[in-house]
Amino acid sequence: MKRVRSWLVWTVAVATVIAWNSAAIAQTTPGTPGTPTLGQYASDNVSGGAIRARSPGNMVGAGVVRAKEAADFARGGIEIVETTTPTSPRAKFLSDAIKIIFDQLNSTLLYLGNILLQRAGLPPVVPPVTPPAADTAAPTVSSTRPTTRATGVAVNTKITATFSEAMDPTTIAAANLTVAGPDATPVTGTVAYDVTSNIATFTPNNDLMRNTEYTATITTGVEDLARNALANDFVWAFTTGITQDTTAPLVKSTDPENDATGVVINTKITATFSEAMDPLTITTANYTVIGPGSTSIIGTVSYDEASFIATFDPTADLAPNALYTARITTGVEDLAGNTLAVNKVWTFTTADTQKPRRR
Repeated sequence: MKRVRSWLVWTVAVATVIAWNSAAIAQTTPGTPGTPTLGQYASDNVSGGAIRARSPGNMVGAGVVRAKEAADFARGGIEIVETTTPTSPRAKFLSDAIKIIFDQLNSTLLYLGNILLQRAGLPPVVPPVTPPAADTAAPTVSSTRPTTRATGVAVNTKITATFSEAMDPTTIAAANLTVAGPDATPVTGTVAYDVTSNIATFTPNNDLMRNTEYTATITTGVEDLARNALANDFVWAFTTGITQDTTAPLVKSTDPENDATGVVINTKITATFSEAMDPLTITTANYTVIGPGSTSIIGTVSYDEASFIATFDPTADLAPNALYTARITTGVEDLAGNTLAVNKVWTFTTADTQKPRRR
C-alpha cells in the first residue's frame, strides 16, 4: 500500500507541474523557418550578420533575427532566416517528471501483480532485461613504440602498438601489421598479441638497417571482439640510429614502496620501468606476489605501453595486517631483448581496513 500511496503522490505532483507549465509548453515549440523579412536599407544589416525583424514573430533576443551568412544580404532585398525559441527549464523539468511517473507506475503494477500471483501460488513475473547496446565503435591505436617520427631508434628494437580496446587475436597477424624499409621493402618478422594489455608486437627476424627510415602499418584487417575494424589504416614512421640497445632495464619505482606499511587491502601493486618493455614478457610468471605462509597471490598482470608501468591486480582483497613480497624476475625484457640485471624484490605490510580502490 505504501507504494500505491507513493504513486498517487507522484500523480498529483505531475498534474501540478503540467498545469504550471501549460503556458511554457506553448512558448517552447521548436522554431521553423521564419517569414521573409524586408530589409529596406543597408543600415538594417546590423553587426553579427543579422537584420532587424519587421515581424514580432521573427524577433529573437533583442529584436534581431540571425541570418546564415552576411553575403545573403542585398540592399532593399529580402532575407529568409530561421528562428528558434529558447527552451524553458520548466519544460525540461516536465519531461523528466513524466518519465519518472511512468517508471513509478510500471514498478507499482508489477509489485501488485506479483502479490496476486504469490497468493495464487504462481511464480512471479520477472521484468525483461534490456540487453546492452551493440558495440559498433571502431577501435583505435592509442600509442606506439617507437613513437611516430622517433629518431635514433635502436636497430635491434621490436615495434609495438597499443589498441584502445580488446582485439580479436586472430586478426592481429603478419598480414595486418607490417614494417617496411626503403623502397617499401618489407621487413620479415613475427607478430604477437598480448590480450591483457591489448598490445600487438612486431619482432623483426634481424636487426634493422642503420640510419634508415621505416614505416609501420596496421591495416583495417584488424578487428575488435565485436568485429569492428579500424576506420582507416594506421601508419607511422621512425628512423633508426647506428647502435644496438644493450642496456639492461631498471625498475625505477614501485607502489607500494619497499617496506611500506598501512597499505589498503584492496590495493593494486605497480612497478614503473626505466624504458619501454616487451609486453609479452610482463606476465604472471615474471611478476608475482607472495603472502603469509608463502602463499602465492592469484591475480592478473598488465602493462601500460605509454607509462612503462606493470600492474599486478589481485583477484581478491589481501589479508589485513600481513606482510607481502612482490617480485619481478629477470624474465622481463625491454624491446631490444635486454633483461633485468637482477630480480626486483620489495615488501609491504597491509592495514586492517579497506579504503576506496585505487586506480
